[in-house]
Amino acid sequence: MSASGLSARQARQTYHPGGYGVSEGLKRARRPFRTRNFITGGLIFGFAASVYFYSIRAVAQDDFSDLDQPLSDEKRRSLTSIEEQQRQRDELRLAAKQPPVVAAAPAGAVPSAVDGPAATPARGSGILALVRGTFGGKGADSKLVWGAPPVDRVGRIGNDVPAEQYSRRLVYANGQSEIEMGRVFKELDVDRDQIVVSTKIFFGTGRSDPNQKGLSRKHIIEGTKASLKRLQLDYVDIVFAHRADASTPIEETVRAFNYLIDQGLAYYWGTSEWTAQQIQEAIGIAERLGLVGPVVEQPQYSIFHREKFEVEFKPLFEKYGYGSTIWSPLAGGELSGKYLNGIPENSRYKTNPSFYESKIKELESPEGKKRQDKIRQLGEISKRVGGSGPAALALAWAATNPNVSSVILGATKPEQLEENFEALKLIPKITDDIRDEIDKLFENKPEQLPTYGR
Repeated sequence: MSASGLSARQARQTYHPGGYGVSEGLKRARRPFRTRNFITGGLIFGFAASVYFYSIRAVAQDDFSDLDQPLSDEKRRSLTSIEEQQRQRDELRLAAKQPPVVAAAPAGAVPSAVDGPAATPARGSGILALVRGTFGGKGADSKLVWGAPPVDRVGRIGNDVPAEQYSRRLVYANGQSEIEMGRVFKELDVDRDQIVVSTKIFFGTGRSDPNQKGLSRKHIIEGTKASLKRLQLDYVDIVFAHRADASTPIEETVRAFNYLIDQGLAYYWGTSEWTAQQIQEAIGIAERLGLVGPVVEQPQYSIFHREKFEVEFKPLFEKYGYGSTIWSPLAGGELSGKYLNGIPENSRYKTNPSFYESKIKELESPEGKKRQDKIRQLGEISKRVGGSGPAALALAWAATNPNVSSVILGATKPEQLEENFEALKLIPKITDDIRDEIDKLFENKPEQLPTYGR
C-alpha cells in the first residue's frame, strides 16, 4: 500500500495506455518517491557547496608568497612525475635481469659515506649494497635495537653510513619488530628512496594455524600485506622466501611472488636458506613461464661457515650473477672476540642458556678454546691493518668476497654498530696476502669441486 492509499496493482490499473497520460491515482502513488529524490538531491548539493566555499576560503587565506621563491635543487629532485616514477620502477625491474656493474674503488682509497655502496664488490641484481641495518636480541625472543631508547644515536650512525638495508622477518618478536621499525622510520623521517627494506615470509608471527606458515600463495600474499601494514610502508624492495616449502609446489611460490611484484608490493624476491638445486628449479620455472625469478639468497657465511657459500652456490654466482645478503658474518658474535675470556654476563649465552646449550658446550670444549686462540690471533692481524679487533676484520673479510652483495649486522647497542662500521676502512686493505694468512690461521678453506683438467 502506497502513501496515496492505492495498492501497486490499483495504481497500475489507473494508467491509460491509449495516450491519456498518467492518472491522478498514479501521480499520487509516485509522490513519495519525488519527495525522497528531492531530499537526496538537496543533500548532494549542500555537500558540493560546502566543499566549494571551503576551497574558496582556503585560497583566500593563502598569500602565495612562496611562489616567488625559486625551488632548491634538492626540492626539485624530489618532485617527480608519475611517468618518471614508473620509468624508475621499470629500470629497477630491468636491472634485475642485467649483469651487475661493479664500480672499482681507487687503489688505497678508503670508502666514504658518500660512496658506501661502491665500497663492497657487488654481484646479483645490482641493487644491493653493504647491509648496515640491524636486528638483535637475546635468545629466541629477538628485540629490535632500533626501537630502543637511544634511537637518535642509532639514527645519527645511519646518517653517517647511508644506503642502508633494513631486514625484517615476521617471526622476530612475533611481528613486533616490524611495528617498531615502522615507528622508527617515521620518527627519523627516513627518506624511503634512499634505503632498501626487505622482509621474509615463511614462519609467520607465532600463530599455529596452518595458513600462517609456508610459501602457499595465500600466506605469501596475506603475510606480505600484513608485514607492510606493520612497517607502515607501501612496498618493500625485497621479500625473501625464508625457507623452501616442501608442501607447496615451487611454481605456486614463483607465481605468488610475481603477483606481489605486479601489484607493486615488492620490487624483487629472493630466497633464504634454500639449496642451490631449489634455487635453480625456481629460476627455471620463472624462465619457462616468462616470470621474474629469485635474484638473491640469504645464506649463512662467515670465516667459520664457508662450504655451502663457496662451493655449492658458486655455479649460481657464475651463471646468474645471483646476489647474496649474508647473515651471521660474526658467527653469532663469536668472531667479535667477546668470548675470549669466557662467557660475559650480559651475553646471549648467559641470558638464555637453555636455548644455546649446545653452543655453550661447544664453546667450552677443547676445540672451542682452540678456536678462541685463533680469534685472538685474528684480532692481532686486524690491529696490524688498522682495526681495533677481530670483528671489523671478519666483516671486511666477508664483504670483500666478490660473490657477497651485502652483509647483515646484528647488534643490541649502538656501540656495537660503531665498532662494526670499522670494517669499511679495512675493506681496501684485505689483500690476497691477508686472505691467505686468514686461511692458514683457521685451516678451513673448502676445496672446490674437481674439474678433471677441464
